[in-house]
Amino acid sequence: GKGTIDLTSEPLLEAPVILVFARAALAQTPALLDFEDLPPGTPVYNQYPGVVFPGGDASPSPITIVAPPSGTVSGTQALMAINRGEFSGSGISATFLEGQRRVKLSLGLVDSYFVIPEILAVLRGYDQYGNLVVESPIASLGAAPRAVDVPLEITSADGSIWRAAVTLLNPG
Repeated sequence: GKGTIDLTSEPLLEAPVILVFARAALAQTPALLDFEDLPPGTPVYNQYPGVVFPGGDASPSPITIVAPPSGTVSGTQALMAINRGEFSGSGISATFLEGQRRVKLSLGLVDSYFVIPEILAVLRGYDQYGNLVVESPIASLGAAPRAVDVPLEITSADGSIWRAAVTLLNPG
């Protein structure tokens, strides 16, 4: 299902994510998560105030800090989700402890995917009841390793983003 990770099969995709989020109450002072404070390989679940990465507490964790070889738009590290099992519909999500007005992040690839000509991604925002409230335009990551530099952003004037999910789409 959407947002679930099957840990029984081999990794098909690793999509590093840099997540920037602004608390609704502090929209003028956005909180930036640059993932520079933890060493590569560290599992990430709830170490950052105000945000939880569902599934990050699994063992082994599918969500870890990585230093992408191709670099990032800011800093040297990123958050990597190892999606196992079915490609289409996989991704990474973040749940916020209060509604957000803006969620902005960058995506990149650390491996090549010869079976897929182009990897597409979308960022979706959900309210506290799980209803879709906002969706970014679809972005192309290509299929070759690249820097974490593909921007995705969603906004909600009333701060109704309680969960943000990057979903990878199967082209065609």
